[in-house]
Amino acid sequence: MQGITNADSVACGEAHVLCVTSEGQLFAWGQNSCGQLGVGCTVSGFLMNHSSPVAVRPFAIGSHDSSSPSPFVPVASVCCGSYHSIAVDRSGECWSWGGRGSHSLGHFDAGIQGSWANRINTVFATGASTAKVICGEHRNLNCLSSQKPQHPKKHPY
Repeated sequence: MQGITNADSVACGEAHVLCVTSEGQLFAWGQNSCGQLGVGCTVSGFLMNHSSPVAVRPFAIGSHDSSSPSPFVPVASVCCGSYHSIAVDRSGECWSWGGRGSHSLGHFDAGIQGSWANRINTVFATGASTAKVICGEHRNLNCLSSQKPQHPKKHPY
């Protein structure tokens, strides 16, 4: 794909794609009708499809700015459902977005910041470490490797 160097892995949803680079950066493109790209809304509040790769914050180097000072979070693996996306970062945190706020995200809308259209949040409040995630059309399977004392991170993108 033009614009991406060092692609390490790719995952495909019904009409969207996620690509992880060897540095752990995450790029997405395709349909964004349910927020599955993780890039938020346009200024006018509409979700927009992207025909070429766009960086997904906070998973892209240099993608934060003064309005969203969150640090770069390198990704280890990704998977896609039909209309949602999941990333596991290199520390084992599981992140999900899209699906118009569906329960397939694992958020259950408890303590979530932002609207369904622009939020990317970690899944487990217990701080469980995710070893592997497998996505189905509307369901996910998370294989946990251990428990670690961390709190979920919330990024309203």
